[in-house]
Amino acid sequence: SDLGRPRIDVMVVPSGLHRDLFPEKLKLIDRAIRLAENATPEQDEGCGGNYVKNNTREIFDKLNATGRYTGAALEKNATYLSVSRIFLEAPGTYGPNLDSVVAASGTWDNNTDIGNVYKSRMHYIYGDLVWGIPGEYVFELNIAQIDAIVHNTNSNLYGFIDNDDVFQYVGGLASAYKAVTGADFNSDNIYVTDNRDPDSDPTVSSLHEVIHKELRTRYLNPEWIKGMLLEGYAGLREMSKFLEYLWGWEATCPDLITDTMWQQVYDVYIGDAYNKQYGIDIGAAASESNPYAYQSMLGRMIESMRKGRWSPSDEVREMLISEYVDSVLEYGPCCCINCCGNPVLDDEYIPGLISTFLTPEEYDAYREKMSAATKRDVKPPESTPVQEQEDMPDPPRSSHDSTYPPGWLDRDEETTRQAKSASDANETTLEGGVGEDVTKPVKSSSESNPSDDYVEGHEMEVKTDEFMTGVAVSGAPLLAIIAVIAILALIGIGLRFKRR
Repeated sequence: SDLGRPRIDVMVVPSGLHRDLFPEKLKLIDRAIRLAENATPEQDEGCGGNYVKNNTREIFDKLNATGRYTGAALEKNATYLSVSRIFLEAPGTYGPNLDSVVAASGTWDNNTDIGNVYKSRMHYIYGDLVWGIPGEYVFELNIAQIDAIVHNTNSNLYGFIDNDDVFQYVGGLASAYKAVTGADFNSDNIYVTDNRDPDSDPTVSSLHEVIHKELRTRYLNPEWIKGMLLEGYAGLREMSKFLEYLWGWEATCPDLITDTMWQQVYDVYIGDAYNKQYGIDIGAAASESNPYAYQSMLGRMIESMRKGRWSPSDEVREMLISEYVDSVLEYGPCCCINCCGNPVLDDEYIPGLISTFLTPEEYDAYREKMSAATKRDVKPPESTPVQEQEDMPDPPRSSHDSTYPPGWLDRDEETTRQAKSASDANETTLEGGVGEDVTKPVKSSSESNPSDDYVEGHEMEVKTDEFMTGVAVSGAPLLAIIAVIAILALIGIGLRFKRR
């Protein structure tokens, strides 16, 4: 009642490392949230309102209306879960694992797909009485209520574009909002609290400010670039990783990385913006130490064009495709996720750019190089559509990995049937995926793969007569043992003669 402001509702998404190092702190936060929700009307009136209680009632009503939540379909469980606000990955796992999903940009259309992967990874509920129980629908109801995202930084060791952790957690949550609500999350409402200085009060900045500052002071800083070039292969590799992390923010927060920022990166890393003044030529340096890193950077920039995330001039497009093709022809394909690993980019989009800006001879040479590396035709016929890969769900986890409150799983037959029905309405039911009933007998391979082109594999048979029942000893160790015994015997005989 002495707050002087309303009680703010906060959803907490820590990392798996925080979960393992500070489990008692997470339980303490859970208790605090439940205390705030349980405040009396008099206390709420004194502080001007209680958003924790208001949002909890909304979540509770939706849980009861659908029955789509963890545990038995009982009102007491909905009451408990509606106040749960701590979500992260399953027990024993770490990170949203969005890095490979974001990098494989040829397999998804927009960040809704990324958000669905984030939800499938991060919907496990933690608290004082539960520890790592699945609750994707509860997580979705909390995500739908997000007004702002706040990330805390307390170390000078890492930034926001030099690793993939921050865009996975922050950008992943923004993508999950898009997957749940259908609306893009405005990156203007993403903030960074900075308490790196223990002697001063924490500061708050927008994510836009933080990203722009890091881009200007490090990655567009000629002194940093010259330092990386002095490191040769490893320095070029760091530059390539920077492009991938920048793409991570582009993929998860589409309105964060602007065309101007992509153009600045192009001017410095591919163009000659720093050539005259600082003598920096990244392309020439890469040709001597790490041409594949440079080729990967070119591929990522071209992919950002293909995805409609960057619209440069025709002059820039011609420069990028020319540099990329020259690199492939001179050094061969690097076969990273951008080159070889993205058929839509390498087999369709790039050949289209080649036909626009380069010569037929260059197209034929490129096609020969890529076909030899990938074992596929560079430009498949129009009658052969490119198949989209689906993100596979995590395998089902044992219920023993999670902790439920007392009596949570004590259900009679009817309660179990209700929960099973609710679970079926909520969970993905792919073969072997989340929601699969592991008590059912396993289907045969032919039943699980009923396609016309299915091929049955060879059955493995165990032949007991080929296994030795004794201890297997090779000849070389046996000779060594005999030699050691002989030496010990000679030593013993020498000692005996010495005593005489």
